[in-house]
Amino acid sequence: MDIKLDDLLILMERPFNRQFMANYLVENELSLSKFAKKAGLGKATLSRILSGSRRPSPGVVMKILAACEDAKPEDFFAPYCYHEQQEQIDVTGGNVTHRAAESS
Repeated sequence: MDIKLDDLLILMERPFNRQFMANYLVENELSLSKFAKKAGLGKATLSRILSGSRRPSPGVVMKILAACEDAKPEDFFAPYCYHEQQEQIDVTGGNVTHRAAESS
């Protein structure tokens, strides 16, 4: 996927769409390990991004985009009006699953 750094930095002003990435992995039947190898990233790095404990750097985003040939860069960044859905992304055991967040 070809995107200019300036365009990527503008997109990165928006929240990273963890939900899109999780759905991409599930729909393409990719474990964290398989996708990490394909993207040239560490499994722990992807796990932290999906769990929300880390925001990806421009370099990491470029690797993710290169590994997702059929996705558009905009898909990975939520619109400005985006509010994180009440769904948790579970990466236990290297597999990606979704579960509704418990209400308080």
